[in-house]
Amino acid sequence: MNGATRLVCCRRPRTEIDPPLSQVRDLPKKKNTTIAPGQEAYEKSCAVCHATDKMGAPAVGDKETWSKVMEKGMDQVLEKAH
Repeated sequence: MNGATRLVCCRRPRTEIDPPLSQVRDLPKKKNTTIAPGQEAYEKSCAVCHATDKMGAPAVGDKETWSKVMEKGMDQVLEKAH
């Protein structure tokens, strides 16, 4: 071997008759991790009323309206949410 070290599984070379178990070199697909915590719950339960103000509920991002709602207290807000 001309002084070179050769690492081979079980000290025998692989052949076409004895191939590796798999030629696949890809990894499992990752789940979408870009979703913010709570976003899925919001989309299933809250977005129907809060995506816009057309349903009478304050829209997400409308700070002025939300500040008026929050003045009533969290208990009142949660009671109306259910």
